[in-house]
Amino acid sequence: MNYRFITILWLLIPLLGARFSLSRAGENDANLPFDPARICRLSLDEVPRSISIRQGDDVWIGYDLEKGNVMKVWQAPAGSPGLIIKSFKAYSKGTTWFEVKNEEAWSLKTSGSKDRLSARYLGSTREDEHFLLRWELSHDGKKLVLNERIPISSDGADKKVVREVRVESLEPGEALFHPMINPEGWELTNSDGQPVSTLTDTHWHRLSLP
Repeated sequence: MNYRFITILWLLIPLLGARFSLSRAGENDANLPFDPARICRLSLDEVPRSISIRQGDDVWIGYDLEKGNVMKVWQAPAGSPGLIIKSFKAYSKGTTWFEVKNEEAWSLKTSGSKDRLSARYLGSTREDEHFLLRWELSHDGKKLVLNERIPISSDGADKKVVREVRVESLEPGEALFHPMINPEGWELTNSDGQPVSTLTDTHWHRLSLP
């Protein structure tokens, strides 16, 4: 038996394994479904279930996933990142454009009643030029699916921040109330571009921060 050959092979195996591992790691990084510089899944500002998405070059939108809504919008400092990562948590840095810390929730108005809805986060995907977030909104057996699109680019936008929302399974005569329309600064327009205060159909609506 060629003991010299066996010894050389034994020394080469770790090196070949390391090279293969690095190659695979590079492939995985290139094929990640989300760019970590564009979307951050770490909890934001001590809110346990939250996510941060960058729109354009320097604007960040933070979502409270348990409430199904935006909790903060801010602009990163010039030449600096808008997120600081510490101990596997993310902290916003920059000029705050919008922030809410209350228990407001989506609500549904049916015939004669207006009920608070609970939200259950269904996940996120990247589709073409936007991110898509989805929630299930429910109350007493009634279930709706809320879709929200966040454009990745801010090119051509006439507002600070633009989002799009659409609700599935909304029946005629029902109205879905957004928890922070005009009083909180957000403007809601329907698919025809007309200002509205509720979602009354299943078409895409636009939410913008002037």
